Amino acid sequence: MTHVEVTILVSSLAGRQDGVVSRRQLIASGVSSNQVESRVRNRFLKKLYAGVYAVGHDRLSLQGRQRAAVMAGGPNAVLSHRAAATLLGLLPPTSILEVIRSSSPDPHQPPPEHASRAIHPGLIIHRTRSLRPGEITKRYEIPVTSPVRTVINLAERESAKTLDLAIRRGIARKLFSLDELNRAVDQARGRKGIAKLRRVLGGWNPAKLMAKSGLEILTADVFPAVGVPHPLINDFRCGYEIDFQWKGSSILVEADGDMYHLSRADRHRDYRKMLDLQAAGNTVVRIDEEMVEAEAFEVGMKIRKLLEEEGIVELQPISPQPVAVSDRAPP
Repeated sequence: MTHVEVTILVSSLAGRQDGVVSRRQLIASGVSSNQVESRVRNRFLKKLYAGVYAVGHDRLSLQGRQRAAVMAGGPNAVLSHRAAATLLGLLPPTSILEVIRSSSPDPHQPPPEHASRAIHPGLIIHRTRSLRPGEITKRYEIPVTSPVRTVINLAERESAKTLDLAIRRGIARKLFSLDELNRAVDQARGRKGIAKLRRVLGGWNPAKLMAKSGLEILTADVFPAVGVPHPLINDFRCGYEIDFQWKGSSILVEADGDMYHLSRADRHRDYRKMLDLQAAGNTVVRIDEEMVEAEAFEVGMKIRKLLEEEGIVELQPISPQPVAVSDRAPP
């Protein structure tokens, strides 16, 4: 191929692939090894990983870096774990790049050279023998683990709070159903993190899909921790949308985030709402972010006591909040 033909080919590939190309693609298209090496030397191709290059510059978008990571992992690699959750919209964006690839069924056969972590600095490469075709999908033409398999992978090391967020986003975006996820968990018995994922699913509150803010999500987790049943979230009473309420109860809980309660008009709206609700025979409990983050147990127990008085929650002892060793009196 002539110099001009190679330049046109490389630019065309990069234009369709978020600015990245692989050596394997170029050789398969008829570009010689010398032509690739000469463009690496003159910095037209900028090396990202072994055999993977950015074209013209290396200021890539997140999607471009994700595509490059999959190219570096080899022909069977797909984006996985936290990086897959970012691409699928299950978790907020992250700079972590992870791929997973099917490993050889022969445990004595070494992994292929192009899948070595040593030649791909900054890239995490996982290997598995259990990646089925149905667990692979594509997003923006980037191979990625399916949403359900991504949640299963996240359970290996992510916190219960992160798993809860991924599940909530997946269901809200109709990427999977709770039944689908439960079936996959049953089939993944024995995998690392599955017990933790089962606990999250066991206590998962579908009403949290109605939450509109991070504070509401945090507050929703306070109630089951003190034995209070899951509330209705952002449902209506007396013509007002209520943050948290229980059927058959007059106790209403409003979580006040600073963003929505700063102006004089906001305060006037809040006071009018509280007056109307209390005049209709309701008890309005207002809590703020600091109470939820620093005093969650105490706040939850006080709300529980109000619900006990109405018979919504049965009177029963609750285990005291764990005390840190450093808080105990010396012997």
